[in-house]
Amino acid sequence: MSRPPSPLPLPLPPADAVLTAELRRLYEDLEGDLAALGASCDECGECCRLDEYGHQLWLTGLELSYLLDCVAPRPPVEPGVCPYLVSGACTARSGRALSCRVFHCELPQEVQERIHEEYLERVAGLAAGAGWEPTYGELLASLEAVAADQTGSRPRTRE
Repeated sequence: MSRPPSPLPLPLPPADAVLTAELRRLYEDLEGDLAALGASCDECGECCRLDEYGHQLWLTGLELSYLLDCVAPRPPVEPGVCPYLVSGACTARSGRALSCRVFHCELPQEVQERIHEEYLERVAGLAAGAGWEPTYGELLASLEAVAADQTGSRPRTRE
């Protein structure tokens, strides 16, 4: 499903412990579903090289908020590479977005897409249930906007 980009910076929902716990449970459900398919990740970091795979990693404002609650924003190290890739490993593994969690080198793309759409609808439902309009933005651009926001060059978007 194609999502229109959000204006940057990607709006972040207000901090909400219940919503965070619900998203964590959703991610646990996803891990169970992936394990049932035999998907395992050896954390090689290849998928974090977004440009090499021809990927853009999109996430919701809720997912970005969760990521930033788990790990501090990092400045880009090299273009087209997730800034959380350090020495070949993901340093944001506990907070990574749905798209990161669904991607597995050995799973067929159509399976990944089906699972992603199913869980994306659930993420959007969590946000909507909390009264937050689901928004979507590209990871690298969103992290750049958050970094700019922290330096005071952009207005804050997290309430």
